[in-house]
Amino acid sequence: MNWITVAWPMVAAASLTLGLINLSIGVAQPPRAARLLFSLNAFSVACIAGVELALMRADSPAHFAAILPWGSVVSWVIIASLAAFIWVFFDSGNKWLALAGPGLFAVARMYDFGPGSSIHYLKITGLRTVETFGGATYKVAEGVPNPWNAISYLGVLVLLVFVVDASVRLWRRGGRRRAAVVGGSVTFTILAAGAHGALIESGIVQTPYLISWAYLAILVAMGYELNADVIAAVELGRQVQEGERRMDLASGAAGLGMWTWDIARDTIWATSKTRSLFGIPESEGLSLPRFMSALHSDDRDAVRQAIEISLATDRDYDVEYRVRLPDGQIRWIAARGRAERDSAGNPVLMRGVVLDISARRRSELELQQLQGQLAHVGRVSMMGQLASALAHELSQPLGAILRNAEAAELFLQHEVPDLDELRAILADIRADNQRAGDVIERLRGMLKRRSIEPRALAVGRPAGRGRGAHARECGRAPGHA
Repeated sequence: MNWITVAWPMVAAASLTLGLINLSIGVAQPPRAARLLFSLNAFSVACIAGVELALMRADSPAHFAAILPWGSVVSWVIIASLAAFIWVFFDSGNKWLALAGPGLFAVARMYDFGPGSSIHYLKITGLRTVETFGGATYKVAEGVPNPWNAISYLGVLVLLVFVVDASVRLWRRGGRRRAAVVGGSVTFTILAAGAHGALIESGIVQTPYLISWAYLAILVAMGYELNADVIAAVELGRQVQEGERRMDLASGAAGLGMWTWDIARDTIWATSKTRSLFGIPESEGLSLPRFMSALHSDDRDAVRQAIEISLATDRDYDVEYRVRLPDGQIRWIAARGRAERDSAGNPVLMRGVVLDISARRRSELELQQLQGQLAHVGRVSMMGQLASALAHELSQPLGAILRNAEAAELFLQHEVPDLDELRAILADIRADNQRAGDVIERLRGMLKRRSIEPRALAVGRPAGRGRGAHARECGRAPGHA
């Protein structure tokens, strides 16, 4: 085994490794077209390394000529994927140049698939064995170059112009590092591989094709870009973690718990505060059914209805419910959230916060109890005032009635009762009775819901009281006689 047998497979392995790394990045969510195109480009270079090794090991001109068309196909894939990669990765450049380069190359390489024809040579006259250092040998073709192969190199030149133009535009737009590293490496690879291939096919140099070796510059550049992306991702992850810590600290200070529900996967992410509010351990997976099982049975329908309304409309999810903890305690939770929708308007995520309002609920309950007690005390106080006023208002007519009745009894003890005086006493009793009835009627009217009609009242001694006094004075006279 010589160094050639080892070196070209190593180049292919390096291309495959970086291609697989970029493929894994490209198929992530969301897919990254630039990474997928570069992985295709790297896989194609691994194939061209195999083609180059096969050409060096060809045992006849016919064998060499049979391998060349496969090299043409793989070379076109390299050029086309490279142009597409630069277009997407740089997001700049001339579209027509990006299409013209691979297009001219493809037109020229179609010549390889004609019967007995090759875009590289009009005729391969033989193979020459060349010995290099370390005793390693390889085969090179000797023949008449095909002048139409200039179309292939014109396509390579157009591709070179496209890459330089795209790099300059990216540089002016501010992406200097990417323009210098990636654009510079692609420019070097195109120049080195194209110029070296032209020298080989014109017979000026007699070396193997070194397209895969020239591509090492792109591998190094993309490895550097990948390393920069990894460092940026690590820094971004550190910043995200720091942001989460600050968010947890702020939410913990405010007593808030945060959650996110992935509707399609039915998985719920929740902060430690949220899990502690619901009594769910960190190690346990959280989904909508698990969340509903933690709620009080009387509140589940209301919560489910609030979720459905929020998903069906643009209204926020806003509800209060009870949670039954594993130890049997009841905790009141206030939850608020909002659904996020895709481009079609379908809900994909719901984010929100939860807050423990058990203390507020207890305060509200105590306040309701105090309000009930205060209302009861108010009613009792009002009834006492009404009873006092009623007793005061009724004591006078009832007292007058009692005194008039006593006076009438005294008059009736006379041998000849004074009927006129008795009639006056009875009139006083009737008037006092009417007065007491008026007091009760006014009280009933005050308690009824009706409009109040004000009227003038005469302030002075009631007429009935005078009569009663006169009757009592008359009644006392016979007693003293």
